[in-house]
Amino acid sequence: MKSSEAGSGATSVLRKEAGARIVVGGLTGSSRSVFAALVRIETRKPVVVVLSDERQAEDRAEDLKSLTSAVSATSAAEVVFFPQEDECPYGERRDFSSVSEARLSALDLLSRHSPGVLVTTIRALMEKVPSRKLVSSYSILLKKGQQVDLEKLSRRLVHMGFTRQTTVSQVGEMSVRGGIVDVFSFGRGSPWRFELDGDTLSSIRLFDPETQRSISEEREARILPLYELVLSDEILGDLERAAEGAASSTGDLERSAGGVTSGTRGSTAADGTGAFTERELLTRIRDGISIGSLLASRSFLRQDLASVLSYLPENSVILLEDEKKLLDQAGYFERETIQAWEGTQKKDVLLSSPEELYLTSDEVKTALSSFSQVSIAGVVEVREEGVRRFEIPSREPESIGRDIRLLHRYLDELLSSGIETYILCENPGQQERLRELIGDRAVAVGVASLNFGFILPDQKLAVLTDRELFSRYRWKRFRRRLNLCINVRDLSVLKLGDYVVHDEYGIGIYRGLKRLSVDGHETDCLHIEYAAGDKLFIPVDQLNLIQKYESEEGHVPSIHRIGGTLWKRTKSRVKKAIKDMAKELLEIQAARRTLSGHQFSPDTVWQRELESSFKYEETPDQLQACEDVKRDLESSVPAERLVCGDVGYGKTEVAIRASFKALMDGKQVAVLVPTTVLAQQHYNTFSERLADYPVKIEVLSRFKSKAEQKRIVRSLKEGLVDVVIGTHRLLQKDV
Repeated sequence: MKSSEAGSGATSVLRKEAGARIVVGGLTGSSRSVFAALVRIETRKPVVVVLSDERQAEDRAEDLKSLTSAVSATSAAEVVFFPQEDECPYGERRDFSSVSEARLSALDLLSRHSPGVLVTTIRALMEKVPSRKLVSSYSILLKKGQQVDLEKLSRRLVHMGFTRQTTVSQVGEMSVRGGIVDVFSFGRGSPWRFELDGDTLSSIRLFDPETQRSISEEREARILPLYELVLSDEILGDLERAAEGAASSTGDLERSAGGVTSGTRGSTAADGTGAFTERELLTRIRDGISIGSLLASRSFLRQDLASVLSYLPENSVILLEDEKKLLDQAGYFERETIQAWEGTQKKDVLLSSPEELYLTSDEVKTALSSFSQVSIAGVVEVREEGVRRFEIPSREPESIGRDIRLLHRYLDELLSSGIETYILCENPGQQERLRELIGDRAVAVGVASLNFGFILPDQKLAVLTDRELFSRYRWKRFRRRLNLCINVRDLSVLKLGDYVVHDEYGIGIYRGLKRLSVDGHETDCLHIEYAAGDKLFIPVDQLNLIQKYESEEGHVPSIHRIGGTLWKRTKSRVKKAIKDMAKELLEIQAARRTLSGHQFSPDTVWQRELESSFKYEETPDQLQACEDVKRDLESSVPAERLVCGDVGYGKTEVAIRASFKALMDGKQVAVLVPTTVLAQQHYNTFSERLADYPVKIEVLSRFKSKAEQKRIVRSLKEGLVDVVIGTHRLLQKDV
């Protein structure tokens, strides 16, 4: 692309001219990512890529990190993804999420450094964020050897949204024990442990919250807030003074002869409605309202807010993908915020107005116009004066639908046209499989990550992805929510009267939630009723101590007494039974190790072809499970492995690949399942996956008639059935 006249011409204009305005047409798929990377490399200016859809923005950010990592690891680190908020305007905000982490990490980085490439959406640009100066004051940077005031540090962490706990186990928690401070913040995946020697910070470590063992020793640590708002002593002081002033105004009003003032912020009406917002806000904060719930009230908290565009240097280059669609999306979001505001302000007067929290569509358009702009589109007619157009023709690759013959034909067509062809794979295993499948064709197969392939006919270049060729669906790794903590909403699985089991006290009955005062704080507690009228109240943050009682339908358990011996005796019996079972398993495993089993052959071409035809992108754990199972089968020791995973996480595919490996060595395969419904589901899945191979599959369950069962069993004995899937029917003697 760099060698093309249009590519070099566009980057030359952007490099030399400030405030340039150009249109680049013809780009499709990830060729747009390549162009963005080219602009960054050639101009050395910060680049901002703006899209209308967040899924597309995530894809673009992934592409750019992959492309820039080919230049250097430092370049890849310069790619910053700034997502839009995951709540509707004026929607209820209670907890933080992975979106909070991504936004705050991006703002913290932008406040300290100029970005290489910033990828975001038009909505995210319209959402006002704390100013650069505010964000710079939000985080805490602690260095080994510095002087630390423990009391001030603890108070500041609370203002940043952290909650005090005895020990930390989840993001958002902090603990202070003597001169040791533990903080579980965003960014590192593990909590920090700070040790003070007097007022000197003597040690900074990351540690495992489960084992409490150190992971690494660090020289410094940066702690980010949990929300885009930090309650400082100054803010609270301003609120107190404003509330006192409002109280004084009330006294004056009461002494007057019924005067009336408008119901705007910080004022009062004679009837008392919609009044004294600062005093009400201060009351809510003192009552322990979540900081997240205050985000829509930031104008009352003297917050300096602006678009993330205000963080960018003046020489930044803005890439607008499908500009008309972006502006339409901006107008839609503006209308959405106004409608949400009109529907919510009647319920709560402590909400900032849309113009205080968001840019209008006209304002964001004006803000964008102060930078150099590139409008990236498919086909665009240029009508604006001073706008130059460059055309870089490209087209999307064809999908061969997991058909190997079509793949060969398609590659031969590209090569015969003189097009240099590259295929990008997600991992080395897929790379090896593809190399075998394409044979000795002059196609480069590498490991890299692009979301979409593209063909540049003028440059005689084709970049294909294994996922598109084989119609494999990508597993999205960006999570919308962090698994941060157990909260009241998780109690939806419990109903009044359900039996629950407490780790220390045994079986009781769930009687609902009750709000109690614990250590001077109002806390929601679970009310558990035990025998003899005993009651136990468990704070919701200790929900991990209980679980719902599960048993056969109709079974009614005995209720234990708090302090009784029955539960202790039951636990002792269970512990002994577990030890006996563990001993038996060890003995069985030791005996198995002395046996010699069938050593299956390495993967065949058909095995690799089957695995390449999987229409989803494997998760890292799924790939690891497949490799572990195949390694077991290729060992001389009888294979035995337990594969665990939730519904929909790909266990069946692991079983299919293992079964196919056995079939390649001439073995028959039995798949044992617990229910007839699951047997039929597995039969359908196996049949679909193995449809292109000479494999006979049967299902054996009560859904089959006596005559059909006899036929299947007879075919099994004669070796006419390769795979049989069934329930306990497979365990009967005739099978």
